[in-house]
Amino acid sequence: GVIRVSKAPSKNGMNEIQAMKNRGCYVDEQATFHHDWSYSRITQLLRKLFPKVFNYLDTERSRNVSSSQSAGQDEKPVWRLLNKSGQVLTVVDIACPTGTDLAKHKGRDKAS
Repeated sequence: GVIRVSKAPSKNGMNEIQAMKNRGCYVDEQATFHHDWSYSRITQLLRKLFPKVFNYLDTERSRNVSSSQSAGQDEKPVWRLLNKSGQVLTVVDIACPTGTDLAKHKGRDKAS
């Protein structure tokens, strides 16, 4: 995956946060993921938290399905795990992250 804008939103950028809320890309509540969860289970929760985002992704995927894609070929993941270092976001090189992967890449509770 490629990130078009690698700058992470800041906690103090209220206009930025409000814009993300309006688009369905931000929730105030903290989600809990368990270490033993699979990629599919995590995706189920993310779909509940971010229905607008996943509706958009599903629509785009159905538009971009290539007729040359073989039936036996593995499908690409719907979402990707990002890592934040300072104010820079990068894609974590794990195709289908599990609960263990999320725990490993979780930031500090007080991190910005």
